[in-house]
Amino acid sequence: MKKKITAIFVAAAMAVSVLPMVSFAADSAPKPVLRYTFDGDNALESENGKNALKLNGGATVTEEGNTGKGLLLDGTDGYALLPENILSGSMTISAWVKINKFATWARVFDFGTDDKNNFFLSPYSGGTTRIEMKTPSDVNSVDAPQESEREWVHYAVTYDSGTINYYRNGRLIYTKSNLSIKPSDIKNELNYIGKSHYDADAYLSAMVDDFRVYDKALTADEIGAVFAEGEINGEILLSSYSIEDGQLVTGDKIDLPQTDGLSWNEIDNLGLIDTETGAVKHNDTTEKVTLLASYGDYEQEYTVYVTGANESPYTINIDAADRSKDVSDNMWGLFFEDINSAADGGLYAEMVQNRSFETEKDGHLYSWE
Repeated sequence: MKKKITAIFVAAAMAVSVLPMVSFAADSAPKPVLRYTFDGDNALESENGKNALKLNGGATVTEEGNTGKGLLLDGTDGYALLPENILSGSMTISAWVKINKFATWARVFDFGTDDKNNFFLSPYSGGTTRIEMKTPSDVNSVDAPQESEREWVHYAVTYDSGTINYYRNGRLIYTKSNLSIKPSDIKNELNYIGKSHYDADAYLSAMVDDFRVYDKALTADEIGAVFAEGEINGEILLSSYSIEDGQLVTGDKIDLPQTDGLSWNEIDNLGLIDTETGAVKHNDTTEKVTLLASYGDYEQEYTVYVTGANESPYTINIDAADRSKDVSDNMWGLFFEDINSAADGGLYAEMVQNRSFETEKDGHLYSWE
């Protein structure tokens, strides 16, 4: 069984390296208009004691939530129905989700009335994670990297002033602006968890916990605070806050993603990368630098290459529209590699003897004519 590290919500800094910490007090945090933790005697009611969910089909409350109890959806016909008219001009929707089976176009949420009026999050659409808002006259789609994790993951979607932000485990993954639709434009009489407004789409096969709806767009810090209230597997967190392994660092700064409890260290002791600010210094020549990301008992190592200050930058320009080149009259041969079909010129000894260009004792030159 994988280790789990509990993320707690605290008002003051505590010297416990394995626990994420939040930098502002709990009483300053925005209050959701709907929040379903599935705990307590009235497990289907929002935390205000009203606005109870209605479970349908194979939807049940399970003891195996992210923290306490959760909502189990069977992927066949199970879903939860929320109250009507919950979409607003500025808003946030967040939830912890543990997918049991990936099914194309299954929804974490789909708020709307029908397939012409809806706002949804589908973590697995056959190629992307899709967020979409639709009215009878328009549609806005946002595509982010597709989900592939079967452990608990925290999703958050915010909308404000024409911009959607998508967060995964507290980290901003994708943003899209200049959208023509706002959530309050969408007629929303049937608001689902785990069910699509498109009849052909799959139901969600997953566990869901701490489902929240806010009537404002939370900031990145506020999303981080909500995330920190749940439990996260350290290995999954490191994958969410990864960097490109083997990257070439040419600028004066490298983006080292940060969250409470995550630390970065340069283990080569070259002093080229400030792991708190991401500031980069360059020696005369390119240097190999090993970075270590740590979260509790979990670690992930990365290799990056910091270019030399005295090395000239280089670029390669490829004209995709120019698909052919003249072949020199002095070239003796032209062949294509089996793997990548790349053209090259000339002959090599192995080809002359035992490939397509062969010689026999009688002096005949096969395939040369």
